Amino acid sequence: MAKTPAVTPEQVQAFYEANKNRIQQPLEKIKEQITSYLQQQGQEERRQALLKELRLRYPVTVALRAPKIEVATDGKPSLGPDSAPVTIVEFSDFQCPYCRQSQDTLKRLMAAYEGKVKLVFRDFPLRNIHPQAQKAAEAAQCAAEQQKFWPYHDKLFAAASLQPDELKKFAQELGLKLEQFTACLDSNKHAAAIDADIQAGRNVGVNATPTFFVNGYLLSGAATYERFKELVDAALEQTQSAQRTN
Repeated sequence: MAKTPAVTPEQVQAFYEANKNRIQQPLEKIKEQITSYLQQQGQEERRQALLKELRLRYPVTVALRAPKIEVATDGKPSLGPDSAPVTIVEFSDFQCPYCRQSQDTLKRLMAAYEGKVKLVFRDFPLRNIHPQAQKAAEAAQCAAEQQKFWPYHDKLFAAASLQPDELKKFAQELGLKLEQFTACLDSNKHAAAIDADIQAGRNVGVNATPTFFVNGYLLSGAATYERFKELVDAALEQTQSAQRTN
């Protein structure tokens, strides 16, 4: 942590400028939240860099397994077969730039490990700095009622703005029944379920987005494809070892 540089005003300004269409709040109002958010991301990046440095410098075999955390997935949107030996649970925020950055990595991973990985999505909107994230999450659940969660999910992450009118426009573009979608969105029907996702995330240590659990092993931040591959390969090896033992 001591080697993580402090976030500068210029970095806060750059982040705000890059995302102000999605943030929709004055900089002065959320400067502290952005600073804290960037500091957390910087600490995670430094932690990963340090681990990489140490692995190269000190060739050791780690016999102890990292703590494994059970994360519920029942009823949540998913991609990949239920029988897949590896499950990745993603706690995400549709207004989060780091979550958006992770999407290409996840798509590449799902293609490379087709049939071996199941991806499960859970909501974790950071309401204090992303005021549009909550309603976007509700909209995605309304789209899920019409079996269009993942196409709608992709629309949200590609969008420059997540204003209510835009949310309804995306539904129309995907051919959803607009009256049903609008009634669902305007009623806050899925707000309680999103609150439950947030609480479930907090219960397993989620405090930033994106956060992933790869067969129960925590991975925080917009990790590289190589880091995901490392964890997936290790999970597959553990599964195969257990099968051989049995």
